[in-house]
Amino acid sequence: MESTKTQESRELKRKEDISNAIHKEHKDGVEKYICRWAIESTIPFNSFETNSFKMILEAVRKLDCGRVLGNSGSTRKG
Repeated sequence: MESTKTQESRELKRKEDISNAIHKEHKDGVEKYICRWAIESTIPFNSFETNSFKMILEAVRKLDCGRVLGNSGSTRKG
């Protein structure tokens, strides 16, 4: 019979794995949208190496994950 601590540890690990998978899926989607935008807008790819672009990405990363952009560019609860 498994101890309660072991069960809790496995459950925590499972939740972390799920969270990491969701995060990776979201990150991959964001990267795809940025690449699509850059190609459609003919943005030079070396633009992604600038400090200002890296600061934008950092600011976006810090946004509340529960918020999404609407079509108008305003934010709303997702």
